Amino acid sequence: MKKTDRNLNISIEDCFKIFEQSFTRVKYFTCITDNFDLSMLPSNWNIENSSSLKYCMNEPNEADKQMLTDAYKHFIQCYLVRDCIESFVLSLDKLFYTLQLHGKKIPMGETLLNDEEKKDFKKFEYMGYGCKIKKLKKNFN
Repeated sequence: MKKTDRNLNISIEDCFKIFEQSFTRVKYFTCITDNFDLSMLPSNWNIENSSSLKYCMNEPNEADKQMLTDAYKHFIQCYLVRDCIESFVLSLDKLFYTLQLHGKKIPMGETLLNDEEKKDFKKFEYMGYGCKIKKLKKNFN
């Protein structure tokens, strides 16, 4: 390595930290949601705004309260699944970028990726999940 080259310490594991954080959210929010019940619903169903606006609604009956509780649990689980999928796809972007750097010697003062690699990375960011997997397999085995 020349004196003007710089060492890059890259870790594949770092690419998946965002996915790991998402998975941690699944564990915590699932625990909270599984323990949510009718007793946790508000006793006052009015929504008061600091600008003194007050929205009033009728208190739901017991069947509606159960439906709201079940819908809340369902919505949270859907959100968590979506969060995991999106976090995994973002992790693939980081993985692609990291793999583009693998084995490169970059002289001081130059950018990490050349113009062609930058274009390739930008295209990759806008691909769907399946296309990203195929591209990773094709480019990096």
